[in-house]
Amino acid sequence: MGARAQLKAVLEEKLPDVRVIADVRELPDLDPSYRYAIQLVRNKISPANRLDQFLEEFELWVLDARTDPELVEDALDEHVDELVLVLDRLPWLVWSEGTRELNPDNYHGYKFTLTAGTQREE
Repeated sequence: MGARAQLKAVLEEKLPDVRVIADVRELPDLDPSYRYAIQLVRNKISPANRLDQFLEEFELWVLDARTDPELVEDALDEHVDELVLVLDRLPWLVWSEGTRELNPDNYHGYKFTLTAGTQREE
């Protein structure tokens, strides 16, 4: 299982009431039955120091469909805190800063850059 599929599976297991959308650049409408959505896209792959390993870079968005600025800020704070707890427990993954932005589909969110070390599958 590749890093994207593995990360998607972990997020779906640990955050069951969150919609995880992988490798879709244009989002569908966010389903209000989920508390929030996570969009995950692999942007880069490069060789690691060892011949049998890769470094994979992902863009991860934490997104909320609310439009009221006060509601969305409080909700995003909770979503990000919850996500970071999950990410910090994955020994094969490192995340860099999360920045508050509007994503290209105009949803409020935080954008993270993740780097995963993976083994070459034969």
